[in-house]
This record gives sequence, structure tokens and C-alpha cells, in this order.
Amino acid sequence: MCDGFDNDCDGLIDEGVLRNYYRDSDGDGYGAGAPMGAACTVPAGRSLNNQDCNDGNAAVKPGAWKTCGIGACADRVQACVDGVERPCKPGLPTAEQCDRIDNDCDEQVDNVPALHCGTGACERTAPTCANLCWMEETQDGKPPRQVCEWGEHGVCNPGLPTAEVCNNNIDEDCTGAADDSTNPTAWVTFFTDRDYDGYGSSSEPHRACRRPANTSASAGDCDDAAPDVAPGTPDVCDGQDNDCNGSIDEAGVCRAAAVCAERGAVMLRGVSNKCLDADGNYQGADGVPTQLWDCHGEGNQRWTLQSDGTVQDPGGKCLSVDWRNGIANGTPVVLGQCTGTLNQKWLRQADGSLRGATGRCLDAFWNDSWPNGTRTVLWDCNGGLNQKWTVVP
Repeated sequence: MCDGFDNDCDGLIDEGVLRNYYRDSDGDGYGAGAPMGAACTVPAGRSLNNQDCNDGNAAVKPGAWKTCGIGACADRVQACVDGVERPCKPGLPTAEQCDRIDNDCDEQVDNVPALHCGTGACERTAPTCANLCWMEETQDGKPPRQVCEWGEHGVCNPGLPTAEVCNNNIDEDCTGAADDSTNPTAWVTFFTDRDYDGYGSSSEPHRACRRPANTSASAGDCDDAAPDVAPGTPDVCDGQDNDCNGSIDEAGVCRAAAVCAERGAVMLRGVSNKCLDADGNYQGADGVPTQLWDCHGEGNQRWTLQSDGTVQDPGGKCLSVDWRNGIANGTPVVLGQCTGTLNQKWLRQADGSLRGATGRCLDAFWNDSWPNGTRTVLWDCNGGLNQKWTVVP
């Protein structure tokens, strides 16, 4: 026997009974390669066989299985066959079907695109996969039983059309077009809105179902050429009925404006604690760009907020929208001779922004850090930090 003794007294120890052992690097009980020695007891990290086809992976050994893929693409193979490791290759996905199988191998079963039907407010969706059920007679005289088959049996039923409602951008009568009623009694009255402030002139009504261009469903604009004059606009001391309530310069408005004017020139501090600044080459000329710069309180950072809505520098120049090429987003804001035109009118809002009569706000052009020299432009009012200006004495 293999016990380290000469049991048969022939002068030899354990002859013919020693067992070869092999390297088992991954400790899975199966070795590989040539024999490393022979002994009665197998040393640690060794195995009595060399059948492992991958001695670096304990999961790969004779009798083990590899799995790969998901759904219908899943496969399973023996890890080792005749001492050779076998790869596992998932199947190819196919189009998804209503068969309770993940055909396209995306971990979702029967996710066939939904059915769509109808248009406008009548549009509906329904699952494509569904049961189709019917009753069948039984063979043993028992009551009929229900039998169901799963498949592409979904049904989509469009909604029922209703009377078209005007000016809501919904196609209630399901014709493929919203606000297309031909019934004059359903039409809405719109009003010409020439200054695009959301309110039209009551003296110019138009009846229609779909809102015509340059009109508004809200009337009451008492000056349809001035975008800063409309119902709900805060009244300022300028000799106009800014809020269209029939009163000009209501009580306290002009006194408040006078108090502001008495305070004199101020700084307007914006984003990154930088101030509204006329360009460093400021010489009092027209067209000087405005920008952000570290606050220093010199003349080119001093502004007077006048009661007529203008913002003036110490030289009497006005903060102006350079509207020679329009008033789109990004239009430069510069200094110019005060002319009283709309491109020089600014209205300070409750959130600290300065809204121009053009309907857009004074904006420090977007930049991650807003360094010195960041230009100021006109931009849609959005409440951003780069549109907030704090009055600093």
C-alpha cells in the first residue's frame, strides 16, 4: 500500500502505487499539463488528473457549463470537451413577436410596437399583443370552456370626434387640423396686436377659429404701438396710461420716480459681482459697447435711472439697443444720443431685471465665468442671474 513503508520487504518503498499529480492553479479540482511529481498524498494546489482545459478559471472545467445571451439568444454549452475549452456564442436576435419569448433579446418579452389609430383628440394606442378567447364544447358533456390564444390580436379603436373648440390647438373633431371649425358661432374674437405685447386693440376685432398672425385673444391695449403700454403693466411717471386703466401717472408714481432721480447716479451690479460698464475706451461717443467689469465706481460705471424709462450715463448718453439690424436675441446694447425712442426705454422688474420696451431684457452674454469684457446684449427675459441687476449707490 502507499504508506511510506516497504510493506513487501523487497527493499523498495511504495513501488508501483505512487500517484502522479498535476498543477491545479485555479483550485477547481482539475489539473493541467505534465506530471509535477508522484506521492501517496496529493499536495495542496495539485490534482490527480490533468483534464482541465483552462487552469486559470475555476468556472471552466470538465462537467461545467457556460451560459451566454438573454431571451431567445441564450445558449448553453459544456465548458470542456475532450480537453478543449468551448466558447459560448449567443444566438442572433430576431424581430419581436407575440409569443411570450424575448425574440429581440432586449430583456423584454413581447414588447412589440403598440397599435396607433385615429387622429387629433381621437388618437389612441393599444397593445399589439393580446389574448383572443372563444368558447369550445367539451367532450365529456361538461359546460363549454373558454380557450384563449396569445398573439397579435390587439385592437385599436379611435375615440369619437366632438365639436371643435377654437383657439386651443386641439383637433377635437379629428379632421387632422386643430382649430378648423367652420361654425361661426364657435369662433373667437381676436384683436390686432401690432406691438406684440400680448394685448390687442379693442377697435380692431377679427372673428376666427384659429388665431391669425399678429393678433391676440386679449383686448384692452390702449396704445398698440408701445410694447410697454398694456393692461397689467406697472405704471411709471411718463405722462402715459401705462396699465391702460384710464388713469395717467397714478398717485405716488411720480413722487417715487422723483425720489429715485434725487438719489443721483448709481452702479448696476450684475452676475459675478461685476458692474455694467461702458467700454474702457469710452470717450462719450455714440455706439460705445457696454460690458461687465469689476466694480470701481468711476464715471463709466455710473448710471441714472430716469423717470422717462431711460438709463443715462454722466455725459447724458442713453443705454440703447443697437436696433439697426433688428431686435433679435444677441443684439448689442450700446451708448447713444438720447432720442426718446423705444430702443432706449427700460423698465426695472420686480426680480431685478431691466426689460426693454422691445420686450427683451438687458443680458450679460452667457459665459461660464463672465470675465471682464463680457458684452451686454438684448435677450429673451428668462430670470437668469445674468439678467439680474442690483442698484448700488
